[in-house]
Amino acid sequence: VSDKKALHNFISRISQKALVVVDEAYLEYTDDFEGRTALVNLQAGENVIVFRTFAKVYGLGGLGIGYTIAPKELAKHLRAKGLGDTHALNRLAIVAARAALTNRADATCVAKITADERNKWHTFLDEQGFRHSTSEANFIFFDIKKPYAEVYQQLKEKGIVIGPSYAPAYDTWLRISIGQPEDNAKVREVISLLKPEFGLPK
Repeated sequence: VSDKKALHNFISRISQKALVVVDEAYLEYTDDFEGRTALVNLQAGENVIVFRTFAKVYGLGGLGIGYTIAPKELAKHLRAKGLGDTHALNRLAIVAARAALTNRADATCVAKITADERNKWHTFLDEQGFRHSTSEANFIFFDIKKPYAEVYQQLKEKGIVIGPSYAPAYDTWLRISIGQPEDNAKVREVISLLKPEFGLPK
């Protein structure tokens, strides 16, 4: 949802009838994280719970750790059920998460680099004539105009492995994670070179 006012109004309306659960896994990649977060609603006393992860912008995907922000009464009930018990986490995950939260400058830097690389991708896709989503996350999603299975194999032969297929609805669409600048440039170069093999004009 790109319209933050519409989102906050929607949450306000629905939270009067039910608990609203908001997953903010990718939100910290956006350029208006503080303005978009559902914490605005939660702080206004609305019936909202927010989930966040350390797996994305903080780069701690292998540690399986995240956190929840909830109204005090709800948080108390969740803890009574054993949710949020730190004994279920290993010490390394806890130490890494604490370090991530105390040095948010790193996450801000990652988000900035990701945004710059994402813009390069969108410019490339526009120039090459590929229809794409307006992603604000750490991946790009675009229509390669050929069946996923064919493109997957051709890219793999070039040393590039992409994410899973979204068939049948998006059988010709690719989801590519945004990596290091040199890696992104390499993938774009390969896609350009393979266009004739895809049956597409250069």
